[in-house]
Amino acid sequence: MAKQKEKLSPAQKAAKKKRQKEYMTIFVNGKQKRVKRPVTIDGMDVDEFIRRNADPIWLHQNEMWEYMGLAEDDDPFLFHEFDEKGKKQGLTLAWMANMKMHVGYVSASEAGDYYQVLFEERDPDSEQDSLGGKYLLIQRQFELPNGSRIYVESHDQDFIGHFKVVKARLNPKCLSLTLSRKTPATIEVTFETSPENYAEVKRVLSVMIPNIELQNEG
Repeated sequence: MAKQKEKLSPAQKAAKKKRQKEYMTIFVNGKQKRVKRPVTIDGMDVDEFIRRNADPIWLHQNEMWEYMGLAEDDDPFLFHEFDEKGKKQGLTLAWMANMKMHVGYVSASEAGDYYQVLFEERDPDSEQDSLGGKYLLIQRQFELPNGSRIYVESHDQDFIGHFKVVKARLNPKCLSLTLSRKTPATIEVTFETSPENYAEVKRVLSVMIPNIELQNEG
């Protein structure tokens, strides 16, 4: 005889409705994962609300330069210039900052709503961090809304902060990123790692950067 489901009390129904409103289920690497729903403002995604309503001065004060009037052809390195009152003056081609490095150590980790990938210039068999060596740390958290930004940290002071990713490419030997910021930047990291470790790095990066382009997978 089939077991009858117990009826929920009004308090349980209210709690269930609240959970459904606050959380949603997504698939990560073929498994179900419950995550908080994206925050909306007036029914719009936070990014879309900011893009439609924020003025250039506020965006500049909050270091949200990626929203400051990208050109119509969607060129990430062509920006509008504004005067002190926020009036659009014209277009300017931004200077590009570039960083290239080769590393022997790569790791990926996940802790709840927090994801991280580390590229580091050290022996892959060493358990100790390098001192003064080159490194690139990429993190993203999904606990709170952050405008789809990743956190980047490196040995180079020009490449530290929260940025939106304009373009990302990954293959078993190289990761390249184009970041949207006041001074647009590109990062290219070549690395050596095992197929098993690469699979985990690819999984975590795909969660942090959903639009990443995976190359040479076959």
